[in-house]
Amino acid sequence: MKRYFLIFATLSSVLLLTAFFLGIGVLNERAQGMVPPQLDQPLKATWFTWHMIIALVAVLFNLFVHCLVFTYLLGTGKWVKEVAAAYSLPSEGWPKMTRQFKVEINRYLLMAMAMSILAAVTGAGSQTDPHGWWPIAHALLAVMVLFVNGWVFWVEYRVILKNEVVLEEVKRAADSLRGPAVEGEV
Repeated sequence: MKRYFLIFATLSSVLLLTAFFLGIGVLNERAQGMVPPQLDQPLKATWFTWHMIIALVAVLFNLFVHCLVFTYLLGTGKWVKEVAAAYSLPSEGWPKMTRQFKVEINRYLLMAMAMSILAAVTGAGSQTDPHGWWPIAHALLAVMVLFVNGWVFWVEYRVILKNEVVLEEVKRAADSLRGPAVEGEV
């Protein structure tokens, strides 16, 4: 999982950064007097259009990555619990550790997901009301999304590494209790 996570987290970060820099291009267009398109106007190939498309993809992919991490921890936690029950391993050891991993990471990944969603919502608000408070909130949240997600990706990676250690230890313990494999046994 750590390899896939690194690829997905990197891709998510690149998409978020791309959306951010395209957003700076939108600010430049607005400074030059270009107005955002109205809802009934077709979109032209402008910084705004690219920012909107890439930002939408970035936010959805970002949510996917965080959901994938939590689902992975749920699945591996269930596996550890079932193996511990099947081989009479202590329920206070590894199963408790996998529960702690989920508790440890849950609030952080939910915060990162909420930040991404809020940035997208304020971005939509700044398009419909470019002279209100939406553009300022969107710009601030966009910066916060980059830093919060970078930090949460680091925390998630550390938890994934700790989880992999637990998985290896549980597998090793179960293999030692099972004994040597008999010829022809699957």
